[in-house]
Amino acid sequence: MKQKVVYCELDFLQRFTEKLASIPFEKQQCWHNTFSFIAKSRIVLNASKEDLGKVLATNKIVFNLYKRTLEGNNQEKHRWLYNTEATFPNIETFSASSVTDEILTSTAMFLTTKEKVVCNRIMKKMGILAYNMETILDSDFLYNDCGTSLPDERRQLNGWKSILEQREINVCNSLIIIDNYLLQSNVNQNYANKSVNEKVENNLLPILDALLPKKIDVPFQISLFAIEGKEPFSRLANDLKDKIKALRGGDVKINLQICKCTKEFHDRVLITNNIWMSSGMGFDLFGAKGFHVNRPTTISLLFPFVQTSAPWVEKAYKNIIEKGKMITKNNLCYGDKFECRLIAL
Repeated sequence: MKQKVVYCELDFLQRFTEKLASIPFEKQQCWHNTFSFIAKSRIVLNASKEDLGKVLATNKIVFNLYKRTLEGNNQEKHRWLYNTEATFPNIETFSASSVTDEILTSTAMFLTTKEKVVCNRIMKKMGILAYNMETILDSDFLYNDCGTSLPDERRQLNGWKSILEQREINVCNSLIIIDNYLLQSNVNQNYANKSVNEKVENNLLPILDALLPKKIDVPFQISLFAIEGKEPFSRLANDLKDKIKALRGGDVKINLQICKCTKEFHDRVLITNNIWMSSGMGFDLFGAKGFHVNRPTTISLLFPFVQTSAPWVEKAYKNIIEKGKMITKNNLCYGDKFECRLIAL
């Protein structure tokens, strides 16, 4: 899997570093978290090496930030690329015909000086995170675990909708769900027997309804990895796609595939191009007629390539991608024929 990149305007870096002294105390931790995020990331700048050199000579904070980007003990190699080495995309001209799958999935974030409306448009149209200096300082959730602990009375009443209500979690363009038993009926490993239809109606569809964008300019890709039960995946795929498409009334083009596993996975995990979510008891926690999980369990939800407090999650994300590649190479997928952007990373 390729390392994700952050497209960062040089003007953003200058203004961001100069702003620390003037921002309110309650936003200073978010400033420091963003600083750490930039320091660990592979940055593509919209400037030449000479332009950056001028800033380094006058801005001590940018200079210190640059020093932290050294790769290992190599004092000559940094994780920053210049405009002469890599193309810096113009997010204002993005369209379905011009944006590439590599941009859609290999981009961790755009950091820009453009107005909030421009950032929001890209997030909605392409499923890519984009922030300016003001909006990034209002987005401390990017650096925290947005998960929850169950049972919880409010979340039990509202199910997956309340668990996934954090803003911008649904900024994505592709999604993978891994749960061996999500598409099986009455399995012994489950704490409550439910049919495939119950699991789909009360869990899978609500999860997707929370995560699917309202509209997006590129096809939204969904890959489900599960162990096949009595319900054949060849028949289930088409029925499931119709139900998912109905969530958005045809406004979002859906590509869906179900990938047949044996025991390649153990943990129950959901990833998009921006988030990681793991669920200790799986993704079939809720049922009909008010049934809900009544055993203690936890759900973890992080932005793996942005946060810096849980280094394990970025490695775990990459491990999922590599294992998914192995399964799809065996052609054990049903439904639409496509190469998932996430797996192609």
